[in-house]
Amino acid sequence: MPLVTFLYLRLMLKCYAFVTSSAGGYAATRYNPKTVLTAGAVLWSVFTLATPSMAGNLPALMATRAVMGMGEGVAMPAISNLFARWVPQANLSSSLSLAFTGGPVGIITALVVAPPLISNLGWESVFWMCGASGLAWAAWWHPSVAEEPPSLVAAYAEADVAEVAAPKPESQLKISDVPWGRFATNVPVLALLGVHCSANAGPLIILSWLPMYLATQFGLDAGSSAALSILPWAVNIACTNVGGWLGDKAIQEWGVDKTVVRKTMQGVASLGPAACLFVLAADQGEGHSLQSSVVLVSAALGLGGFQAAGLGSNHQDLAPRWAGILYGCTNACASVFGVAGIMGTGYLLDATHSWSQVYGLAAAVYAIGYGGFFAFGSAEKQFE
Repeated sequence: MPLVTFLYLRLMLKCYAFVTSSAGGYAATRYNPKTVLTAGAVLWSVFTLATPSMAGNLPALMATRAVMGMGEGVAMPAISNLFARWVPQANLSSSLSLAFTGGPVGIITALVVAPPLISNLGWESVFWMCGASGLAWAAWWHPSVAEEPPSLVAAYAEADVAEVAAPKPESQLKISDVPWGRFATNVPVLALLGVHCSANAGPLIILSWLPMYLATQFGLDAGSSAALSILPWAVNIACTNVGGWLGDKAIQEWGVDKTVVRKTMQGVASLGPAACLFVLAADQGEGHSLQSSVVLVSAALGLGGFQAAGLGSNHQDLAPRWAGILYGCTNACASVFGVAGIMGTGYLLDATHSWSQVYGLAAAVYAIGYGGFFAFGSAEKQFE
């Protein structure tokens, strides 16, 4: 498949993700987010299991993956709503960080487990493993978690529960009840949207072009590139949890203003990767050894984990009641922007053959997105 065709197809899929993520936010607000998350997990798992049987029929395959995407689209908005309702402010960033760690852990697991599975059982086994794992998780999760948040334990007695706990699911909620217009004109929300888009585009650009960069600059094949891809995600896991712990500690024990904490953590998550990419861009990307390139890429992707205590926690700050919907909206826009970034850097690379310009542009995207958040972002509640 030609690269341009692949990128356009990926953009179409992200536009579809825009719809599913936004709809997922609404569903997780109107209905119990626990039930919405479980339903999404079952949906994407069943249709992941069904994918290999559809491989010989392109329309059926695309329909199967589309339904799987419907299940995936509700996940993050539902998680955002769950944390807004269940987690006291004292533990918000560290709890979200732990949840966000699941993504990198899954990626590392896939990088380790998928090659031997494919070698011994065929490519279909990867889909079977992922689908079965999702169903097993849903079977454990749903009966293990109560339908509503339990009474807060004594250790949380001093937490600002009124600020954290969103209202119960609103079965009578209409789409017209959501303050869409205020979302679109609220300055802190727009600042959050901008930094979410930039923070999503940066890693997508790095990861999409990393195999080609390693192949053209260092002669590495796909297998070697996959092995090197584990390190960045391991660093990301550590940074994510350290950032969450520091964010909560700074707010609750050190008395640092919440807005300052969000901007500081996001600064590490955005300006850190930008600095790494600017260094990587030096000398047309050719003046670095393999070791230094891997260190810079690992640092860029790893430092991004600090955003769990930055933009990742900001939706609950701004709109506890609407956290799922707000996350769905910004995540949907960020998904489309990320693929547009891949396409843009692809055309740039094709025109200039310059890794320096690709990584320099990615660094600029990080920096510009953070600049808007630093200037106009806030952690003060904007919506009741």
